[in-house]
Amino acid sequence: MKRIRIKQLAKLIRDTLPNATDTNVSRIVCVVDMTYRGHSYRRHVEYLDEHSGSVGMYGLKRVPSKSGLHGWAGELAGDMEFVLGLLAGQAGDDARGTLLGDSSGFSIVKYEDWEDAKRGIISRREFNKLHILVAPHGRIATCAITAGRRHDSPVFREMYGRIPQGSGRIILDAAYLCKANCRMIARSGRSPVICPKSNSRAKGLHPMGRMLRWYESDRDGFDRAYHQRSLVETAFSVIKERFGAVARAKTFRMRQLQLALKCVCYNLVA
Repeated sequence: MKRIRIKQLAKLIRDTLPNATDTNVSRIVCVVDMTYRGHSYRRHVEYLDEHSGSVGMYGLKRVPSKSGLHGWAGELAGDMEFVLGLLAGQAGDDARGTLLGDSSGFSIVKYEDWEDAKRGIISRREFNKLHILVAPHGRIATCAITAGRRHDSPVFREMYGRIPQGSGRIILDAAYLCKANCRMIARSGRSPVICPKSNSRAKGLHPMGRMLRWYESDRDGFDRAYHQRSLVETAFSVIKERFGAVARAKTFRMRQLQLALKCVCYNLVA
């Protein structure tokens, strides 16, 4: 990372964790930069040996060992609420407006295409899913990481519970369509825009019924609003292209950290 991004990240860490010592801040910055560069533990230690100036930019006194770097990442993985707090701090007021949601798979064994898993060509067990809520042309507000076979709809409710009250719309694909999600969105002051399924019918006065009546009466207007959801695919494309489409860690706990830090890195360049 460039020096200015390291300073921005260090300030964000101190704002999110006011009691953090300078040493803790330096270690977290080092782990995030490892994800930013797409390095393994060994490769990042080699990189720091070759570029001693980066050690000073982190605020460290010497190059960490591979086991030391792994230990720092393990400590960070044990406090995922802090990592999610970094995302919330980066998103700022973006989290109070329109948000787009979706999920995508990241291979856990080797590089495989998530589209092949969705078509049933390969097993979804070889993937972990990254679920995100992102502002249009903005930053990721929150995320969740699950097994590749986990359904999207209940995970949305877990993520959305971390989003502050606001206005605008929540735009999702048909996998998220249910009354519970529509009610939760409406209670937060926003309007649900969720792609209907082939058997969806406009019934009742609940938020899902109102949304489906809008879909039936003004299909063009609904489609224009829903079309913004394609921007979430752009976010996933940037994450996979720039920070890698593979989660290399052996344990699910560490893969959670890797994928969440990819979101933090995305926000640094968004």
